[in-house]
Amino acid sequence: MDDFTKPAEELSEEAIEYINLRIERLKLRTARDISTVLGRFLGIFVMVMAGMTALMAASFGCVLIIGEAIGSYAGGAFIMAGVIAAVVAVLFCFRKKLFRNTFIRLFIKIFYDNEKLR
Repeated sequence: MDDFTKPAEELSEEAIEYINLRIERLKLRTARDISTVLGRFLGIFVMVMAGMTALMAASFGCVLIIGEAIGSYAGGAFIMAGVIAAVVAVLFCFRKKLFRNTFIRLFIKIFYDNEKLR
């Protein structure tokens, strides 16, 4: 009678092992996807910070040049502030197209395009 229940015991052990392997696979896929997303965000953050530093330096240079040309550094600063405000307004108007849709495509590509490779 022991031989009769042995295949059922082996089946339950294999089912438990299969479930544990699926859980481990899910953990590995999740860790890989999270590290990919965080890596991309970190890269974007570094590029944005470098761009902001360059923009600040360029703005300061433009303030000096415009201020020298019109005879007032304060006037040059206000002109540059107006230029930057106009650029921010344009970016704000196109924020959905530029930013949200870009991130949606990025997440879809990361999480769903790689399904074929898994």
